This record gives sequence, structure tokens and C-alpha cells, in this order.
Amino acid sequence: MIGSRVKEQGARQRAKGKGQRAKTPCSMLYALCIILLTVAVGIAHPTPVFAEEPVFLNDLIKYAADNNPKIKAAKLGWARMIQKYPQAVALEDPMLKYSYPTERMETRYELMLSQKFPFPGKLGLEGDMVAKEVEMAKAMYDKEARDVIVAVKKSFYELFYIDNAIALTEQNKNVLEHFTKVGTTDYALDATALNDVLRAQSQYAQVSYDLILLKEMRAAEMTRLNTLLNREPEHKIEGLEKPPVKPFEHSLDDLYKLASNNEDVKIAETKIKKDEIGASISKYKYLPEFELGLNYKDIMETSRDETLVTFGISIPLWFSKNKAANEEARINHEKSVQEKNAIKNEVYNQIKNIYFRITNSDRLVKLYSSSLIPQAQRSMEIAETWYRERQGSLSGLLETQGIFYNFQLAYYRAVADYLKNIAEMEMVTGKRL
Repeated sequence: MIGSRVKEQGARQRAKGKGQRAKTPCSMLYALCIILLTVAVGIAHPTPVFAEEPVFLNDLIKYAADNNPKIKAAKLGWARMIQKYPQAVALEDPMLKYSYPTERMETRYELMLSQKFPFPGKLGLEGDMVAKEVEMAKAMYDKEARDVIVAVKKSFYELFYIDNAIALTEQNKNVLEHFTKVGTTDYALDATALNDVLRAQSQYAQVSYDLILLKEMRAAEMTRLNTLLNREPEHKIEGLEKPPVKPFEHSLDDLYKLASNNEDVKIAETKIKKDEIGASISKYKYLPEFELGLNYKDIMETSRDETLVTFGISIPLWFSKNKAANEEARINHEKSVQEKNAIKNEVYNQIKNIYFRITNSDRLVKLYSSSLIPQAQRSMEIAETWYRERQGSLSGLLETQGIFYNFQLAYYRAVADYLKNIAEMEMVTGKRL
């Protein structure tokens, strides 16, 4: 836009200036500034350099789901818990005893085989209890997968911001480098103030430092993403796809309803049901257990060996111990209920806070894209015209250029924050939004 206006104005000046004297060195420098300003305005919408095959977020999510060790460990924990069910519903191993007298007796030896049986219904409840533990392990696996996927998304969006910030900063650095050279030449020709030259030099030095810092931040974030993917920490990740920025159309009430059934709440609810079963099992402390056995005795000096059937029953005599076990189970259940209420309250609090951050980031994205950046661009045009016509200073030009650059950085920061906050909301609600 500025370039076309510069060309039109230059054409008019050439038409009027035929036969006049040649341009002075200062006027040539002003023309150079105009060209540089055209470059500066070109950084309004920088495009990061993409690889031939861009890195897609969905591919990274799938890779993490298949390779992240935390997810694998949680899945193995779920598989391990499944194996506990057949153990819980099985009877205890039968007991085989052999007795041999140390002194001469009528019985030469004795074999005893016995099997214990719990009170009817107890094994079924213990199986139900393990089934709830399996449900909890499955929910823990889902929760771990959810958290890792959200972490991958947040790291990807942060890299997206850093890449755009690096692209902006590199272009800004080039512009400031040219401004510094032009300002130094203008100062030698007494066409600008020393303070303006010093300001251009200081801004160039600051931007150079910012560029180094951004590249170091990118290296750290790239390592973080690689660890989530279970890859080598220095594995190169370049050319990220541009993530779509879609409007967030979920109300607070909808989010509260979604979160009421997320993985954390599921785990807490399942634990309550498990403790209810545990309370029912504790009542069996008051009931006896049974033992059925078979004894064989080899009797000396006779062919009449003895075979006996035995039956035993436990006596739940220590009522204080059994009462304490029953009370412990009841307290454990009540504790689980309160823990679930605390989890739901914390989830609702997180939703409210994240919802505020989402709406605020969304407002900032719209504010920068539709208002502040266009206004800063127009200010750049005015500053360029004033500087060209010797009505403004290099300092004023640098100030408007700095504002323009900072607004663009803030825009990409707001976009990344908006996407990261939505990812956090997905973690809290347990649903893809």
C-alpha cells in the first residue's frame, strides 16, 4: 500500500521536476527510507517458512498416543487390574496336610485335605469391588491420555507463537539495521539528531537480544514436545501447520455439564461405589466362614483304615474388632463422597477461570486484528510521509514502527493463548471442544 503511494507521489514529483537540478544526497536518503518503510510495513502479516511437508498437530497427537510412556504405563496398569478379577472371585487354595507320628502309635500316618469357603455372597461382592477398580484404572488411562494430548497441543501452539515471533523479530531487526545506517548517514549530513541515531541503535541491540532469547525458547519448547512424543530431545520440529482459530461457542452451563462427567469425576464416583461395596463386605465380618475337609488314617496292624469327613466353622467372637472394621469402611465411603464434592468444586472453579481467559484472549485477537494493527499501520504511513517531507523525526518513525511490531507480537501471543486455553478447557471437561 505504501509502496504504491510512494510510486504515485514520485511520478508526480518527476513530472513537476523536469529541468530542475539533480537530487541532493539528503533527498536520496529520504527515498531510501521510503523503500525501507515499505519493507517494514511488509511485516504486518509475516509468514513463517514452512517445510515441504508441514508438521500437523493431529499427527503429533496420534504419535504421542502410541508412544508416550505415561500413556503406555497407564494402559498396562489397566491391563494389570483386569487380571485381579479372576483372583478375587476364586476360592482359597485347598490345604493338604501330612502327619507322621514320631513315636510308635496305632496310626502310622495321616492325610488331611481341607478347603475354606466364605459366607455365601462374599466372593461375588469382592469380584464387584475389583470390577470397580478396573473401571478406575480405565478412567486413569483415559485421564493420562487426555493430559498428554492437551500437553502436546499446548506445546504445539507455543511453538506456533515462537515461530511467528522469530519471523517478526528477524524482519524487524533487518528494518532497524537499515534505519540505523540511514540515521547515521543523515546525522553525518546534519539531517537528523544524534538522539535519534542512538535510539535506532539501542532498539536494534534490543531486538537482536530478543531474537537470541526467542530461539533459545524455541529449542526448550521443542525438547518439551519431543519428550511428550518419546523422541530424542533434539529431534528437529520445523514447519508447523497454521492451527485454525475457530470461535468458541460453548456456554458456561454447557461446560459445567460436560465437566460433571470428566475422568476425574468418574474416578471419584467409581471410588464411591467401590467403597459402598467395601462397606457391604465389611458386614461379613460378623458372619462365619466354613471349612470342609477329608482325613485319611493308615492304621497299623489292621486292614481297616479310617476315612473321616470334617466340617469347621469360624466364630466371629471379637465384636469390637469387627465393629471397628465396619466403621472404618463406613468412614472410608463418606471420605470418598467428600473427595468427589471437592473435585467437582475445583473443576467448576477451573472452568470459570479458563472460560474467562478464553473470552479475554478472543477479545484481544479481535482487537488487534480489526483495530490496533490497522491503526498502527496507518500511523506508520503518516510517520513515513512526515519523515519524507521533513515534518517528522526518525525518533517518531521508530516509535510508530515499534508500536506496530509490538502489536503484531501481541496478536500472535493472544492467538496462541486462546488456543492453549481451549486445550486446557478440554482437559477439565474431558471433551474435545
